[in-house]
Amino acid sequence: MNGFSLESIVREFYHPQIIESKIDSDFLRKVQKVNIYLPPKYNKDHKYPVLYLLHGKDSNEQSWFNGFLGINAAKIDQTADRLIKEQKINPLIIVSPMIDNSYGINTSTITKKIDDHDEGLYKDYIIKELIPYIDSEYCTIQDKSGRFIGGISMGGFAALHLAFVHNDHFSKVGGHSAAIRTDEKAGSGINWLFSNGNSREQIDPLYLSESLEKEDISVYLDHGTMDHDWLVEGNKALYMKLKERQIDVQYVTNLGGHDYKYWSSNTERYLLFYAGKRSDNAK
Repeated sequence: MNGFSLESIVREFYHPQIIESKIDSDFLRKVQKVNIYLPPKYNKDHKYPVLYLLHGKDSNEQSWFNGFLGINAAKIDQTADRLIKEQKINPLIIVSPMIDNSYGINTSTITKKIDDHDEGLYKDYIIKELIPYIDSEYCTIQDKSGRFIGGISMGGFAALHLAFVHNDHFSKVGGHSAAIRTDEKAGSGINWLFSNGNSREQIDPLYLSESLEKEDISVYLDHGTMDHDWLVEGNKALYMKLKERQIDVQYVTNLGGHDYKYWSSNTERYLLFYAGKRSDNAK
């Protein structure tokens, strides 16, 4: 086929401006994949905000976009194209890195897989390697006003953790069906995060929220009405703590479960939160 592969044809069909890149990480001592969405008519003379989106457990850097042939995918790039064309959101760059099953936390100086989770210096990879790489390769707004982060399930936990610890880096954070627990053993459990010298108070967004100031960040929490009971309880607890701290927080529930049918149906709401123009956010 004159050098054309099925993979390249499929990628072109879905979106011509999703770049599949790789970062040779010194912190993780391995190569990590990252997918990067550039908005239509991307112009190197313009500075764009950047939205970092983290995948859920057992997913990957493609999940926020098209997954494998559209399976298990949020397809947020298609929503972004439409909302930019309709002038409902500001053009933005969307970055979705592979973070394995790590929760985006620094858990070990040695990268390793144990049972169903991955340990390593994942927070350092995201903050000290991924973000500088994106800022060096693309035309970005290089301060917190133009940098946002969000995630699905495990990725929602990771996004909230990173934003609360590094609120000098991000102005907005979204926990989309974030895997927040009042009981660390609920669901698949996260007690393994609180080892190697880490305490829950240093890691868990439920506890980190207690030190936030009201001007630090804007937060969006959402989940489906049929999501896990422990997740619903955890998100409600986090919302109440944020309200007590007078943090700018939205708590939204919509029909659905813990699956891509729910997340893909809510990508417009997500993008309006992150990049919506003022007239749209005010509605």
